[in-house]
Amino acid sequence: MMVYGVVLFSLIFQGLSMGALLRLLGIKKIDEREAEYSYFLAKRVAINRLLDEIQRLTQEGRISKKKKATLEAEFSKELEEIKRKLATIDDDEKIHEKRLNEVKKRLLLVEKNVYIDLVNEGALDERNAEKLISKIDENLEEYQ
Repeated sequence: MMVYGVVLFSLIFQGLSMGALLRLLGIKKIDEREAEYSYFLAKRVAINRLLDEIQRLTQEGRISKKKKATLEAEFSKELEEIKRKLATIDDDEKIHEKRLNEVKKRLLLVEKNVYIDLVNEGALDERNAEKLISKIDENLEEYQ
């Protein structure tokens, strides 16, 4: 589980810092539509995690069911508004294609980490893992 945390942190940190570095160097210009989409996507992820946390706090008895309902209603309303905005932006074919490629890349990285974990657990031998990971690395080159 810790491996996933390290990999996730690494991906997020690199993903967040790379764009800023490229813009600072003048290499990459920001597409306003893409920036807006990223903003609302981040908000959606954050609100979903907040809703999960509200559920956890309720199960632990740290907040009452009444407070839970109030908080969920507040965040759910905001979440629906964000989903509407994302849906309109996602109609943009360029953004849709870019996001689809990002998801495919992320799924390949998750698959690669599964093989690494299986090797660490002794459930997959290194030779077969190398074959599988090599194939994934070839597929990842498409998304660079």
